[in-house]
Amino acid sequence: ADLAAFMDQVVSPLGQGPIIALAHSMGGHILLRALKAKPALVEAAVLSAPMIGMQTEGYPPVIARSICKANLAPDGTLPVLTLNPQLEQLLSNSIQQTDQGAFVSLEPGVASKILQNVHDHIERQGAQGVQPVVLTSSKVRLVFRRLIERKLPNLQVMSYNEVIPPSTEVRSLGLISV
Repeated sequence: ADLAAFMDQVVSPLGQGPIIALAHSMGGHILLRALKAKPALVEAAVLSAPMIGMQTEGYPPVIARSICKANLAPDGTLPVLTLNPQLEQLLSNSIQQTDQGAFVSLEPGVASKILQNVHDHIERQGAQGVQPVVLTSSKVRLVFRRLIERKLPNLQVMSYNEVIPPSTEVRSLGLISV
């Protein structure tokens, strides 16, 4: 809507030649949405790597392999924290789908307790020189990541099926609970 308004109010009144739009990444996404709503907005469009979707499920194997490798302990094991089953179930039941993607709808007190528990685990492990990965089910991986990313932006969250190679030995350091 903003792009269409800009074109109508600023660009079109100039009346100079054909209007050709060039857009990259998120700009490509914005232009595509504007063209869907108003196909005659421009005479031609050039899109460079338009963001037409975001990776919201599992990591591509090459990325998962890199995350695993980067987080291996000196003994070759992958140190992990896992969610206790009740927390997994709570998160799974709290997933809300919107046009902007999935998120968890939790009471603020519950979310705060989860964040504090994760933070405490990370602090304890960090004091021992260990940076664990959090393993979750694939269903809650993304929403759990979104829940913690502001407070713990460098903490890796992976689903069980993303541990590559599958022969990687996983070493549990604790359970995250509410």
